[in-house]
Amino acid sequence: MRLSSVARREKITMKTIKPLFCTIILLLLIAAIAGTATHAQEITGNLKTLQGKRILSVWGNHFERGFAHGYLLADEIVSLLEDYMLGSLYDAENYNKTIQLIKIYIKVPARILE
Repeated sequence: MRLSSVARREKITMKTIKPLFCTIILLLLIAAIAGTATHAQEITGNLKTLQGKRILSVWGNHFERGFAHGYLLADEIVSLLEDYMLGSLYDAENYNKTIQLIKIYIKVPARILE
């Protein structure tokens, strides 16, 4: 029994497409698993409210503690920077006070000040 040319092309196409399709699916699964495993950072801390006070607890090495601190208090950190630092210190009335604070807390190399 001979297959027609259309049937042969169809059979050849299915033979080549099926492994290709399976390979693509396998690569996508591997990429998804690898992507979540390599980019996920465990949060080594928690933020609780006890008697109306918020308590931050962090553990791990210095990087893990710092990451957890920034992650858990991100909204408060941004709010502090926007509302207090930019809102109240960076206006004409407090300009001299702000300059003094900058000189105390920010070390600017002498070559830049010249």
